[in-house]
Amino acid sequence: MMFYVPRATPEKNAKIWQDLAANGHRAVHSITYEHEGSKLIVKVGAERQEYRRKTGPRGGYLKNPGHVGWAVSTGSTVLLIVSTGTLLEVHSESLSRGWANPSLIGLNEITAIEYFEPLADGEAS
Repeated sequence: MMFYVPRATPEKNAKIWQDLAANGHRAVHSITYEHEGSKLIVKVGAERQEYRRKTGPRGGYLKNPGHVGWAVSTGSTVLLIVSTGTLLEVHSESLSRGWANPSLIGLNEITAIEYFEPLADGEAS
């Protein structure tokens, strides 16, 4: 997938891409990670999708329960995910509804990651 930031002009996308590359950072399209027992899927241009752990009757403990089969949207639209090499930053629209902005995610929490394709000659899609 070619790099983009939702609602940004092609010129702004190219500038952001160049700034990331100049600092040795990489743009990420989507990540899946575990946080406090939940599985979260985060994609640029969408809200976070949270899959909570299954529980027993009345919220009771289950050993190795897995996650529920449906997601709950949480937070606001994700604008940019940046890999700094030591952690990931998730930047959302203002009023990120319960999430720090940017949210910082440790690499040890990541279970899947998809990077954007490099831009050709600094051109934005």
